Amino acid sequence: MLPAPENPVARVVVDSPLPHLDRPFDYLVPAKLHETAEPGVRVRVRFAGKLIDGFLLERVPKSDHEGRLTPSNASCRPSASSPPRSPAWPEPWPTGTRAP
Repeated sequence: MLPAPENPVARVVVDSPLPHLDRPFDYLVPAKLHETAEPGVRVRVRFAGKLIDGFLLERVPKSDHEGRLTPSNASCRPSASSPPRSPAWPEPWPTGTRAP
């Protein structure tokens, strides 16, 4: 499988309620998904042996992961909702308060 010609690494947040998985994971973007794998799309990726949903946060030229990356071999589709919260993203209102 050939990698995407530009920014072949996708940073994906998997859709999981487990708090220790609330961080991006790197996946290889195959050349066939180069045009559709954009930040903000929902993706299906293999995680712990299962295909699960996730959100593509960004594409980068290189991964910090030293091992082999799993290809993002499932479809990419536009998202009608926002990606899940991440500790790296700013809070929309002060912690401990409720939304209006």
